[in-house]
Amino acid sequence: MKVVRASFRAGQFIPVHAPDVHGVLYILSGEGEVVAGKERRAVREGDLVVVPRKVRRGVRAKTEMLVLHVVTPSPTQADHGDMAERIARGEFELPA
Repeated sequence: MKVVRASFRAGQFIPVHAPDVHGVLYILSGEGEVVAGKERRAVREGDLVVVPRKVRRGVRAKTEMLVLHVVTPSPTQADHGDMAERIARGEFELPA
């Protein structure tokens, strides 16, 4: 298991990906958008999102946002894939 307190600036994101880990996001403050499977929804303080393993997920902050992010099992490099390159390119969603 891995527990992370993630701080996002407005516009910052974790690209949509489908890792082999279960994930839970609890929005501590701020507003943003979460992709979970086929669902895309606005999130704000107090919202909880649970995403099973191998289901696509991504997070993008609309405002400064603080998130408690819990994943299990702890992710591997294979789960992160090319995420750093996608962030550098500003690519939130996978190309069609």
